[in-house]
Amino acid sequence: MSEDKQPTIVHVPEFQLESYISQYTGIGRIKRLLFIGEVCPELRMQAFQQAIGECRKGGLYSLYSESVSRAMKAAGSSPDAVALSALYARDEEWFKSANKAGKETLARLEAEVHDQKREQERENTMRALMQLGQFHLSRGNVDSALHAFLSCVSLATTPEHAVIISSQIVFCSTYSDMIHIQTFANRVKATNVDSVTRAKMNCALGLFYLSHQNYRVAAERFLEVTADIQGQYSEVISGSDVAAYACLCALASYSRQEIKNKIVNNSELRKLLESAPIWRTIVLHFNSSRFDQARAMLLSLQDELLLDLHLSRHITHLLNTIRNRSISLYFQPFSSLSMGSLGEAVGLSVKELEPVLAQMIANKLLVARLDAANQVVRARHADQRNSTFVKAMTAGDEFIRNTRSLLMRMSLVENKLSVKPQGQIDLEEDDEEMYYSD
Repeated sequence: MSEDKQPTIVHVPEFQLESYISQYTGIGRIKRLLFIGEVCPELRMQAFQQAIGECRKGGLYSLYSESVSRAMKAAGSSPDAVALSALYARDEEWFKSANKAGKETLARLEAEVHDQKREQERENTMRALMQLGQFHLSRGNVDSALHAFLSCVSLATTPEHAVIISSQIVFCSTYSDMIHIQTFANRVKATNVDSVTRAKMNCALGLFYLSHQNYRVAAERFLEVTADIQGQYSEVISGSDVAAYACLCALASYSRQEIKNKIVNNSELRKLLESAPIWRTIVLHFNSSRFDQARAMLLSLQDELLLDLHLSRHITHLLNTIRNRSISLYFQPFSSLSMGSLGEAVGLSVKELEPVLAQMIANKLLVARLDAANQVVRARHADQRNSTFVKAMTAGDEFIRNTRSLLMRMSLVENKLSVKPQGQIDLEEDDEEMYYSD
C-alpha cells in the first residue's frame, strides 16, 4: 500500500508554518510538525524546534524523546550538524524529572489495575484501565494507550461506557494501527450520539478509507461530516482539511452528476469550504469542463498538499487519477481529436500527453487508438453493423436448430417411437408400439 512508501521531499520555503499549524492541537500538532520537519528541508529547523517545545509544554514525555531523536537524526546529515545538534539537544534535567514522575504514576496505575482484576470488579477494572490509557495518552505514548483502551472493550457495562471507550480507540488508531477504526467508529455511529461525535467518527472513517486508497468511500465519509467539526477535532483534523480531502477524493472517483449533487449543492460542505474557498473553485472548474484551469490550481497546491500528514503519500496518485478522468471526459464525445487540442483542454503539452494516453489505453481507461505520427487520438467504437449481423446469424442458427428438433419429435410421435432414459422403459399392452432406450 501507498502508506509504506517513503515521503516525498518537498521544497516550500515560503510556506506559512505558523498559520498552518495553528489549526491543530496536542498530539496531532506535534505529529504534523515532525512530518513537515522530515519532508521539507527549508522548514526543518523551525518545525523540529517547535515540536520539541510543544512536547515540553504539554508534558508529552514519549513524544519529546521521539522529537529529539528525529531532529538529531536530521541534523546529522546537515552542513550545520554541530549547531543543530546543540539546538536540539535533550534537556536532561527536565527529561529525568519527567521520567521519574511518570514512572511513579505508571507504577501506581498498573498496581491499581492489578488489584481490581484480582478483586474481579468489572467496572472498577475498566475505570482503572481507562485511567492508565489516559495517562499514556497524556505522555504521547499512543500505542500503549491504545492497548489499554482495547483491554476495556469487554468490560464496558453501559452503552455510554462503550461509546467513550470506542471513541478513544478510534482517536488512538488515527496515529497508530488504523485497522481498528472501521469497527469501532461504526460501532459508535450505530448508537444515538451527538452530531459532534458522529462527525468525528466520519472523519476517522474517511482517513481509514483514504489510507486504503478507497477514494470513493473516503469521499462519502468526509461528505457526511457536518460543520460541527470546526475546532472540535483539532488533535486529528481541521475543517478545511475535511473540505480538501472530500473534494480531492470526489474528483478522483465521482461522476459529474454526483459531484454536482454531493459537492456543489452540499450546504454542509459549503460551510467548511468557507475556510478553503479555492476547493469550491476547483470543483466548479472541473464540473464545467474547464479542466486546464482545475489542473493549474491543483498543481499550484501540490507542494502544500505534500506537507499534509495524511495526504502526502496519496496526492500524486490522486492528481494523476483526476488528470486521467479529465482526459476521458473531454474526449468522450469525439470520434477523433488532435493531441494538441486535447492537451490544451486538460492542461498538458503534447509531449506530456502522449505517454499518458498510451498508459491509459494500455490500462483500458480510454477506448481509443493513438496515431503518434499524425498526433491524433481516434476513438475505437464498436462495429454496430457487424454486431447486428452476428446477432442475426446466431438467431437464425438457433431457429433452424429448434425447427429440426421439433420436426424430429413430430416424426417420432407419428411412427409411435418414444426415446426414454435408461431405467424408464415401460411395456404397454399395445404390441405395435416399440420402445428404445438410450
